[in-house]
Amino acid sequence: TNASRTIGKPVKQLAHKNSALTAAQQLKRKIDAVKQQMPLISKLMHPGVKFSHWRLIIAELKLPNSLVDNEVPTLAYALSLNLEGYLDIVLKITDFARDEHAMETSLLKMDLDLRAFLVASGPHRDSPSVVFTNHTSLSEMLVDQLATLQSMLSSPFVDTFMERITQWRKKLEAFRVILDAWLRCQNSWVYLT
Repeated sequence: TNASRTIGKPVKQLAHKNSALTAAQQLKRKIDAVKQQMPLISKLMHPGVKFSHWRLIIAELKLPNSLVDNEVPTLAYALSLNLEGYLDIVLKITDFARDEHAMETSLLKMDLDLRAFLVASGPHRDSPSVVFTNHTSLSEMLVDQLATLQSMLSSPFVDTFMERITQWRKKLEAFRVILDAWLRCQNSWVYLT
């Protein structure tokens, strides 16, 4: 809309100069055409729409495949396909891609959160011994992440990430077992001292 308004003013100012007016009017028509395609363009340009999704779009629409392997198409290529008439198919695939992307982003965040967790320790009473002090927040993070993974497993978008989720879940469960054993040992030791 800004581009349309921006070009509207020069069109009025150039009304007396035919060639400039013609060029300005052509530009305005092109801007208006692109403006109408913006919802579709924004869906297609979502970071979750990957090469595999483009391949699905082309296969569903039975279009000739001129994609280069693993290369996401350009905007010019997308516009050349005239996808406006196939919005229902394109939106189904791009919405699926967006939801897959959200799941992938969530998995990455969980991994980064756990890697960034700093284990805190402190002295036990007046002794030179050191104990693990922030185990509660780590335990809560593990429980939260396991619950998130469980809900991901019931998602319709899980297929792409099933192996990754299963492996991450096994690691978290093993880590929780080790942490529980560590804390039982620490609590017994603290009780004895």
